[in-house]
Amino acid sequence: MSEITLISKELTFLDCEFQKSDITSKDKLQNIVNEVVKDGESNSTAHVVLGNIDAHNKNNLIEKYFTTESYDESDKGLSISINNLGNLVNEPSEGKITLIYHYYYNNSSHNLQIKGDNKKLIFDIKDFQNEAIVKNYSTKDYDLTNEDASDGSLISLACMFDDGYIIFGTKKEMPIFIDEVMEYIEE
Repeated sequence: MSEITLISKELTFLDCEFQKSDITSKDKLQNIVNEVVKDGESNSTAHVVLGNIDAHNKNNLIEKYFTTESYDESDKGLSISINNLGNLVNEPSEGKITLIYHYYYNNSSHNLQIKGDNKKLIFDIKDFQNEAIVKNYSTKDYDLTNEDASDGSLISLACMFDDGYIIFGTKKEMPIFIDEVMEYIEE
């Protein structure tokens, strides 16, 4: 089994769906957002980001974020392509909103163990803001294990409405985010 280090960005992520009708005031919205942030800090999942997805061919990367390294040149001849399985976050059903908590690590390393001789790997990914997010860490062709992550970014928030509209914000500027979401709900 070949062992290779895959170095790339990493997305730490959590999404939660709520009834829009439960948000009757800024205070209720603030409490819900606070709960999502609290849950995000303890229950979020981390995913390798392979690169930027081509808008014209969703199974192609127009920019690759990853590099590979190995001590025995076992990464020689390795090719990684993607199989796009759709959006990481689906539009919420009617009358609901989805709150999204996420941030990136700009540097993360993962141990990539190739099973067998196949060096033409296909990663199943989900699309998040036009980036290829790896969902499966173990397949018949490989195992991917997180080793290290550093250089974390600002915590970001997003609110997706049932009509597809999305409002983006940050934890640092949460009052502005709350105001914008509340204003859209009241329209």
